[in-house]
Amino acid sequence: MTAFLAIRAFLKGVPWQVYAAAALLAAFWFYGNHQYKAGRAVEIARFEAAAEKAQQEAVIAAASADKKEQARAAEFEAVQGALTQEIEDAKADDRNSLDAIFSILPATD
Repeated sequence: MTAFLAIRAFLKGVPWQVYAAAALLAAFWFYGNHQYKAGRAVEIARFEAAAEKAQQEAVIAAASADKKEQARAAEFEAVQGALTQEIEDAKADDRNSLDAIFSILPATD
């Protein structure tokens, strides 16, 4: 009980400004934590929305790339078929295969 009385006597001697400052510091600390948590939740929501949008764009880009790759593959197969046919025709006519190939290739700049 004497410890309680000693603490009470000490606290009575502390000026009211110290209590006011402690209360303000506690209020600012709690307010800061509230703002931090609210801001953190907003940022997490923004990042999740951005991740979802990026995922959707990735799916669209993959589909577009697949279509382009199929078109390129079809074009490549057509060119290979034409070259093979030209080589076979050159062999059948007893001509030089390279001359036949280079005569049908498109000109490059």
